[in-house]
Amino acid sequence: LQHTLQVVEDKEFNVASLIDNALGVRAVQSVKCAKADRCSIQFVQGVTRNAEQIELFYNSRESETSADARTFAFSEYLRQVTYSLSTTM
Repeated sequence: LQHTLQVVEDKEFNVASLIDNALGVRAVQSVKCAKADRCSIQFVQGVTRNAEQIELFYNSRESETSADARTFAFSEYLRQVTYSLSTTM
């Protein structure tokens, strides 16, 4: 195994982990990030009251690395669109 100094983003895992932990249950069925600026999240049926699927749109991504390359900062803006067939809120 060769180590590099590159950071590799695992957006699918991170998004699923964040949502599941925030809700306190395994709510995410799947996460698909076909492009760097968009992810589709499908929820386990019956776990959420008002969402079957959400789309996350990532914009304005920026990063900086320190002069010694030991520290980096990263930011992005996120927009969420929720899809639901539910008739209750």
